[in-house]
Amino acid sequence: MFVEKASLIAKNGFMFTAAPGTEAPEDWETHDLVAAALGTKAFPGWQFIGASSLDDLPEPGNDGGDTKVKGSWDGLLNRQVQTEVSIDWLTIQPYQFDETIMSMYWGMGDYDPDKRRFIVKTVGGTPLERAFMLLIADGPVRIGLHAWKASFTRDKEFKLSTEDYTQWPTRATWISQPGAPGLFQLLGVAPSAVIS
Repeated sequence: MFVEKASLIAKNGFMFTAAPGTEAPEDWETHDLVAAALGTKAFPGWQFIGASSLDDLPEPGNDGGDTKVKGSWDGLLNRQVQTEVSIDWLTIQPYQFDETIMSMYWGMGDYDPDKRRFIVKTVGGTPLERAFMLLIADGPVRIGLHAWKASFTRDKEFKLSTEDYTQWPTRATWISQPGAPGLFQLLGVAPSAVIS
C-alpha cells in the first residue's frame, strides 16, 4: 500500500543548533519554520544556522562498520560480527560568514564582536559541539533529523565564486551525549503499510 505522507521532495530545509543534549521541540511539525529562521518566532533554545546551498543539499556519510562472518569448524556457530566501529555524519553547505559557521568550519576560536574578528588559534582546532536539528518541508509534510550532540569540523576547502554564494562545507558527526537515548532520532517516520 502506498503511503502518500511517507514520500516527499526536499523542497525546503532548515538547520538549527542548540546546547548539547537539547531535545527536539515538541512543535517541530507545526511550527512556522520561516518565522523560526528569521527569528520572529524562534524555537526556544535553538539557533537557525542561516541559509545553505540549494544545489548541494545535506549529504549523509558513513565510515567503518565493516563486518565479517565468524564460524566454527562444525558449522554450528556462524554469526556476523562488526570488526570496525561505524561513524555516521551529515555534510552541510552553509553560506553565512558569521561566528557560528566559522566555529563549525575552523573549530572553536576567539570572536571579538566589537571588531568583528574571528581568530583561528590552530588549524583543525577544537571542534564545536552542539545539538543539531534538520527539518525538511514539502508543503504540509515534514520530516527531520535531530542529534543530541554533533561535532562540527571542516569537510573540505571553501571556494569563492563570482556567480554563487561562498559555501563552508562542514561535517556534523554524531557523537554520544550522556543521558541521551541514542545518537540521533528521525522525526516524522510514518508507520509501515500493512498488507493483509
